[in-house]
Amino acid sequence: MRALVTGGAGFIGSNLVKRLGNRGYHVTVIDNLKNSLPEQAKKALNGDLCDVFGVEDIRDIRSIKKYFKDVDFVFHLAANADVPSSVSDPEYDFTTNVIGTKNVLECVLEFGCKRVLFSSSAAVYGGVKETVDENAILAPISPYGASKACGEMMAQAYKNAYGLPVSIVRIFNSYGPHQRHYVMVDLFKKIVEAKGGMIEVLGNPDIVRCYCFVSDTIKAFEEIVLCPSAEGEVFNIAGSKNTKISELVDILSASVSRYFKAPLEAKYTGVSWKGDLNFLSGNIEKIKRVVGWEPSVDLKTGVDMLVDDLYSRIDCK
Repeated sequence: MRALVTGGAGFIGSNLVKRLGNRGYHVTVIDNLKNSLPEQAKKALNGDLCDVFGVEDIRDIRSIKKYFKDVDFVFHLAANADVPSSVSDPEYDFTTNVIGTKNVLECVLEFGCKRVLFSSSAAVYGGVKETVDENAILAPISPYGASKACGEMMAQAYKNAYGLPVSIVRIFNSYGPHQRHYVMVDLFKKIVEAKGGMIEVLGNPDIVRCYCFVSDTIKAFEEIVLCPSAEGEVFNIAGSKNTKISELVDILSASVSRYFKAPLEAKYTGVSWKGDLNFLSGNIEKIKRVVGWEPSVDLKTGVDMLVDDLYSRIDCK
């Protein structure tokens, strides 16, 4: 089978490409390399990451169209996936996440690909105060969340108007190897730099997330595109347990202590960056029921694997 992954040199994308390659897919990647790790970009350019690699921008439909010919499955992950940068530069966020998505959908429609999976985000839900399922009202509070909601509406419109075989996933805090930033990577760096002293943590200790290890996330992707009853559906992809940031700090500190001194204390600032949420938790009963997927990697095990990966590639030895 032939698969195309947009954003395939990024964090989740590179993990997905590796899984698909190991499972016998012929894999094509499109990526502008803006959000990729240097080693992932090098692997891609050398042809080690995939069978075909195109350094392309999804905002230019003429440059990406040729890659969709004879492709069975399209995993559309390319996006500006950073909330703070979407606040500072909403224009780039919109053109990449909305116009770029429209271009991908057009190419899928033209070449008759069997299935396309659109990678959306839990940010479409906005400032919720309880665990949300897929029927919740979308009320994003950041340009990033709004652009992903627009992408979803575009995908659903192409499904309804043209019969496009699309499924949508809303990702809740995926983490793991190849990750460049976000809370766990930032905390890791702070712990290393503190050398056993105090670390400063944004927000308050009661901020809640439901973290999902990247191997579970990408397993869900493949199972969704191979499941006929998943076509046209929207699914949350989330961890099975809510975790407070204070708990995450403790787990990370214990994991990092295998290499460095753990911090003596964590000081919480009480404020965070614009667009951040105090609570974000996803109900995963629908994907369990329809696809048969559920997460298998517990947080402690996943954090240990992430820390091992960070230690191997970050200049902190």
